Amino acid sequence: LMEHGATADLETILPTFSPIIWTSIATGKSAEKHGVFDHTRTRMPFGLPPSPVALQRLETATKASRLAIRWAGRLVSPANVSYLSGDIQSLELWDICDAEKLPAITLSWYISYPVCTDNGIQVSDHLARGKDTSGSDPGLASPSVLPKLLSEVVDPNSENRELLLDLIDTSGLDESGLRAFHDEHAEWFRSAWRPMARDLSTLGFARQVFPRLPDWRLASIFYKSVDGIHHLSWEHMHLPDTELDRHPERRFRMAVEKLYDFSDNLVGETLNLVEDPSDLETVVIIVSDHGWDDSTRAHDMAPDGIFLMSGGPTRVSDELSLIHISEP
Repeated sequence: LMEHGATADLETILPTFSPIIWTSIATGKSAEKHGVFDHTRTRMPFGLPPSPVALQRLETATKASRLAIRWAGRLVSPANVSYLSGDIQSLELWDICDAEKLPAITLSWYISYPVCTDNGIQVSDHLARGKDTSGSDPGLASPSVLPKLLSEVVDPNSENRELLLDLIDTSGLDESGLRAFHDEHAEWFRSAWRPMARDLSTLGFARQVFPRLPDWRLASIFYKSVDGIHHLSWEHMHLPDTELDRHPERRFRMAVEKLYDFSDNLVGETLNLVEDPSDLETVVIIVSDHGWDDSTRAHDMAPDGIFLMSGGPTRVSDELSLIHISEP
């Protein structure tokens, strides 16, 4: 893709909360215009309007706000609830396609539940996370494909041992050693598997959906696991490979690069679902919502993300430019 396209650093926005940024990518608007301000918001009692952010975040604002929120919490129990697609106040790309009667595919995007489209196919992030596999909820995916997608959902609570062990250095471990290492670091493996399962579900959805909508004009697909593995194992990347018995955490030093391979295969298999993968008229855009800061091992300082565009009218360039996620 890079050989036939152009790349850029993608300047992100603060705070680096994924639901905010991916909604900005889909709308081209800032949070003040699209209306998503956090991972969740707080439903208030007594008919008051919901807080646009999780109320707990406001506890750190000032001493007065902390005291007020704690006292309010003693009287009532405000509930944090997820944003829904209907809460987004700006048109997203697929909404524009709908208005123009252009068929679009949207898979596992942040805040895509419940789905709503007239001309395309949408699969919500709720189904990708395995939140409901009964098929009884019409908001999970477009009715034309929902029954076919249920078998593609990969259980986030049932680990694929082979894929997980491929992320780590297993040298010197026999079967009993592998079991013991897994049990000792069970939480790491659970945390790694959930986003991987979500991405495998999304790829399964893509395999079902693309043949059913061959005349699609826009396809928007979200894969998540790179971010999860960065949080889990960036700190292990530069550890030496010696003394694995004394320092078992060094077995995780390969996880980030192995996950890059996993993600690159996801992209490759998705592109192969395009009717003619050699057709350079198809425009492919790959973005991340933010980058990763090696010094703090987090993305709170909002380093740049990546942007890659290839095919169609893309002007091939070796220059690395700087672009922005949304309008000012």
